[in-house]
Amino acid sequence: MFRIPIVCSMRPSECMKAFQDNSIHSLGLSPNGTLSYLDFDFSLPFVVYLGNESSGLDKETLSQVSQTVRIDMGLGVESLNVSNAASVVLFEARRQRHQLGRD
Repeated sequence: MFRIPIVCSMRPSECMKAFQDNSIHSLGLSPNGTLSYLDFDFSLPFVVYLGNESSGLDKETLSQVSQTVRIDMGLGVESLNVSNAASVVLFEARRQRHQLGRD
């Protein structure tokens, strides 16, 4: 199972700065992402920002993340709910790390 450290006492802007200061890549999941999630190197330290299902991430967060990534949809598929989208991205991260023997 994943081991995920959780920080609860910081504002979003403080979290973003802490990630940047510690060379942790911040990914914003967006339908308009500039990179497919399949092309991101998940062997790097990363954090994923997910928005709500109706409007996605707010513009401020999208402007501050180091990379926006998208999940390409098949024909006739409009969207995934946020928990499914998170599962897809985290599974790919685990798959890549497993191939490198880093899981």
